[in-house]
Amino acid sequence: MPLSSFVATATTCDIAPGSEEINGQGLVQIRGRTFTDLVESTEPAVAGTNRPTLDLDIDPSRGDGSVRGRFVLSPSLSGGAWEGELAGSIEGGSVRARGLARGTGRLSGAVLQVEFRQIPKHPGAPPCAEPKAFFEMSGTILTPG
Repeated sequence: MPLSSFVATATTCDIAPGSEEINGQGLVQIRGRTFTDLVESTEPAVAGTNRPTLDLDIDPSRGDGSVRGRFVLSPSLSGGAWEGELAGSIEGGSVRARGLARGTGRLSGAVLQVEFRQIPKHPGAPPCAEPKAFFEMSGTILTPG
């Protein structure tokens, strides 16, 4: 089974709010918030649109917390998608997470392992007019055959 690595930049261009409340300990609990990220990469199996739907627990006084949820990464040219789960932490307001996904369609039988690290700015020109956040992505793709 061939293994390849990739790097990418994800730009959050849209956010659907989900629900938000403050629990008894002062944590902000966000549920079902969906982000639309445009993913740029020289690896066609990941360049496209990622839609993570996340649950976040955040201590607003420190900017620390946790993140977990599901994502669907739809590469523009592949004729398939990656469907998986991710989990991570928020430290000082910045997100770090790891995800694992299985391919569908033309990507069927392949496995994607990905790491997300929030970065302060896009390394070039952002792909949307009002970017909300930026992430460096890196990982590996295991393909059958």
